[in-house]
Parts: sequence; C-alpha cells; structure tokens
Amino acid sequence: KINKRVIFTYSIFIVIIAYLLYSNSNLEKNNSTNNNTYNGKKAKYVFYFIGDGMGIPQVNAAEAYLAANSDIIGIKELNISHFPAQALFTTYAENRYITGSAAAATALATGHKTTINTISMDGSRQRPLKTIAEKAKDNGMKVGIITSVSIDHATPACFYAHQPLRSKYYEIGID
Repeated sequence: KINKRVIFTYSIFIVIIAYLLYSNSNLEKNNSTNNNTYNGKKAKYVFYFIGDGMGIPQVNAAEAYLAANSDIIGIKELNISHFPAQALFTTYAENRYITGSAAAATALATGHKTTINTISMDGSRQRPLKTIAEKAKDNGMKVGIITSVSIDHATPACFYAHQPLRSKYYEIGID
C-alpha cells in the first residue's frame, strides 16, 4: 500500500482563495488589449496547487507505481489528474536549464524567468516582479498561502516576497 506522504514528499501546496477570478477593471484592461471576452460566471474561489519538483515524469511514475501495486497494467490515476483545470509551465532558470526552487517558483508566481536562488525579482536581482498573489490582492481578492514547509522556503516565498537570495530568511519573513 502506498503512503501518500511518499508521493508528495516536499510537495508545496499553494492555495490562492479568491472571491472573483477577475475584477471588472481587470476584464476591461484585458478587453482593450485583445478581442477575447469571457461572459461566463465568475469563479468564487481559485486554488493554485503546486507539487514542488513534480513534473509529468514524476506523476506518471507515481501512477505506474499505483497500478503495479494494484496488479493493473498501465496507470492508476492520482486524484490530481482529475482536477478540472490543469496547466504546464516551463520553469528553467534565466541562467541555467536545470532549475532550482526559487527560480522555478518565481516563474510560476510571476510568469517571468529569473536567476537561480532569486525570490520573485528579475535576473539582475534589482527589480521586484509582481506575483499573481499580489495582483489578486490588488484586485480586491482575498489571498491565502498554505504550505507543507516553512513559509520562508523558496516556493511559498516567491508568491509574496522579493529578495535577491533565497537564503535571506529573515528578510523573506519580513516581506
């Protein structure tokens, strides 16, 4: 029998709880730059889950392992595979293909690449990059960050802090 902690060791779950997916002002800004409009119901909550260090190969290996333990040929899907919306991101660093947690989380939190060991700042470590959590808060949404590790670790920190080095735990905590 598989232990869920083994599958999700070092997993970070970031939860962004929002009452609206986009505020009216944000929709107006988007409409002025493109012709795409969304007329459906606004989301009451948005959850952003991150399995730290978990890409397609890790998910596939876990699903194959579950299947093998159940005498099934092929895969036995994880619950995460049934989420109604999923996305894939490239998280390599600006200065190195093999990434680290800080650079990868910055890519996930801000949509921008940065250098190794940098917490939500540009590659030169001079300019803060606005995070999705900050944008949500600026648009009047309520935001929460939940993690299975210390809140000053690189992955959760990239959603609220801006520091040139991930080792600046005190400064990250102040942020």
